[in-house]
Amino acid sequence: MYHTMLEESAKLLDVELEALAVDYTGLREDNASYYYAKKSGKIRKSLIKLTLVVNVKS
Repeated sequence: MYHTMLEESAKLLDVELEALAVDYTGLREDNASYYYAKKSGKIRKSLIKLTLVVNVKS
């Protein structure tokens, strides 16, 4: 999956594939940890997913 995203990004940005890096992360919408939510019965909201593609040569 990473490689396909990098290939498509390289085409869109018109840069060499070797110049790109990708990072995925999830951002919580609340501050409750999984452990706290499980113990307290609090319902956690879903994650906001963030994907970054950067040119590492510039």
